[in-house]
Amino acid sequence: MLKLFNNEDLKFSHLYIPKFFDYQINFTENCCSGIKYFSCSTDIKDNILFELVENCKSIEELEIRFGGHKYNNGIGRLIEAQKNLFSFSLIDHNYHRDLSFDEIIENALIKHSNNIYYYKITTSPTKVLSSFVNLKILEFDDNRELDFLWNYSLPHLQILRVKSFSEKGLADLIKSTCGSLIEIKIDYCDYYDCTDIIQAIYQNCPKLKYLKLRIGDWDIFEFEKILINCQYLDTLFIIIDNLYYWNFLFDVLTKSSPIGLFKFKFNLIFDSFYIPLKPFFDNWVGRCPILLSFDMTTAEHMEDLLKEYEDKGIIENYSNLCDDDDGFELGKVKMMI
Repeated sequence: MLKLFNNEDLKFSHLYIPKFFDYQINFTENCCSGIKYFSCSTDIKDNILFELVENCKSIEELEIRFGGHKYNNGIGRLIEAQKNLFSFSLIDHNYHRDLSFDEIIENALIKHSNNIYYYKITTSPTKVLSSFVNLKILEFDDNRELDFLWNYSLPHLQILRVKSFSEKGLADLIKSTCGSLIEIKIDYCDYYDCTDIIQAIYQNCPKLKYLKLRIGDWDIFEFEKILINCQYLDTLFIIIDNLYYWNFLFDVLTKSSPIGLFKFKFNLIFDSFYIPLKPFFDNWVGRCPILLSFDMTTAEHMEDLLKEYEDKGIIENYSNLCDDDDGFELGKVKMMI
């Protein structure tokens, strides 16, 4: 495999260098000058990084992963050397941080502030985020609750994906998008503290098409306002937590859903198979057939009911919810630019 890098006739478009990679390779200009995607660890060796800085200036999508407690500050020079960098990810799931290294990375990214369309981080956002004036996709990929204050503007942001957050910080961030968001995915929310988030969505996201949100009984009144105000909504992914008033939720969905909403995903995070779907399906007659996805256990339990309404044409298709990537999502980086 390593001999491939010494073949001057080969050109690479994607390159991934794992942690602890310590092989002698010549990254020649011929093989590296066309690299579009590059991923490496912060412990990347100096000799490799030097050759890449000299010979590779075509990277468009760059992912930096934290490799223990080692930080090669030369990564900043690699970032600065690129001519058309539009996607950047900084991944640290071990929570090892070096503030001086973070500063080097952020200063290097400033050079590309007008071009960055996609930004993914695993820590609370910093001021550098506000410099990405054309940012379209933002991901907070961390299961820790990110506590941050937000008083900047992201007027072109279209897609926001969050795993965990502080309620006020996220609500303020949504407000700062000036109505540009078309997709919001929130994987976790303390269900006692979602009111500000829901209000921020229905007050500031009129173009919203895709929404993933955790809902409890106390959220349904406010949630209905999302259905009323977000008339372009076509996909709804609801994470169900301690919901007892199922009939109320489905009444709201039937009464207030915008005409284009027909893709539903439900994920139950507790063991319950009593879901009054039959009245919901009966009341959906005359609307666009539903594309439906459930968590696997629930879908298997309700197989007969789902098949019945598929045969009646109320459901166009249904599937087990094995993961999020089932074709419902909007966001692919290159689609947005």
